[in-house]
Amino acid sequence: MAVLAVAATPALASQLDQSSTATYIGDATTLLHQVIGSEAAIRGAGRRFLAKVHATCPNALPLTRPSSTATVLAFEAGFELALTEIAPIERREVAFNTEVSRLQWNDGRIRSAVTEEAKAVNGLSSLGRLPDLCSEIKAAAAGGFAHIPSRTRRFVSRIERLSDSVHGERTDAQFLSLLKPYLTRSDAAAFGTLSRLSQTEERDLDRIEQGQAKQLNTVLGAAPYP
Repeated sequence: MAVLAVAATPALASQLDQSSTATYIGDATTLLHQVIGSEAAIRGAGRRFLAKVHATCPNALPLTRPSSTATVLAFEAGFELALTEIAPIERREVAFNTEVSRLQWNDGRIRSAVTEEAKAVNGLSSLGRLPDLCSEIKAAAAGGFAHIPSRTRRFVSRIERLSDSVHGERTDAQFLSLLKPYLTRSDAAAFGTLSRLSQTEERDLDRIEQGQAKQLNTVLGAAPYP
């Protein structure tokens, strides 16, 4: 397949990238509609995580007097919250990236971006069962936050390995800009819709994630739960 791609004439290469671009636009538009329609579930998953932390280990992390252990636990807390928030859409994200990975592109920048995005999504999905955050914090607190609990250490190490394995990730806007040269006239309207949906999804999810992350710090620190 690589030999064929290299040997393709410019016209055939353009046709291949145009066809894959059209398919991507359709599949990505469907996914974004599903994600935006799942915002209540995303917000609800985060709220349940916050409620559990509030019930189990409120004010347990010395955020006002951070140590290296407390900093690692705060990172774990934020990451666990983020993973919990995206759980309602995780299967759809994985399925979408699996389908997109099967598309053929002659443009190496697009191939690379698709590969790295799939690696990141599949890597997050493969993290499996999350450590019990409050149990880890309580274990650290019992030792005066002198040592990082073993489960936390392993979890953070897996995240760091995943981060190190993914290179050159692009934002949605950056990736969509790569597709522009391969748009046909019939794709223009659909591409505009996709771009607007992408901006809406990014704005809405950022609002949810940032708002709930602030609440998590409040729950774990000294301030009262709102």
